[in-house]
Amino acid sequence: MATHSPQSGVVASRVNEIVGRLRERGHRLTPQRYAVVRALVEGGEHPSAEQLFHRVSDAVPATARTSECLAVLAECSLTGSTARL
Repeated sequence: MATHSPQSGVVASRVNEIVGRLRERGHRLTPQRYAVVRALVEGGEHPSAEQLFHRVSDAVPATARTSECLAVLAECSLTGSTARL
């Protein structure tokens, strides 16, 4: 039987909150955006764009796509809030 830590519930809740805020602002949830949001929330610190790219390079194969995802999050004022987890 799989057990989930309280931390995994917090991560899932925070990811869902950010996804909801993106959708409220009219943005689609692409696999690339989801990967970036999840990596930001799970990381718990404020990574550079390059560090983030390395974390999500399997799901987001180009640096430009990672930058686009970060731009959308910044536009929605979400990057600062995810960095403070």
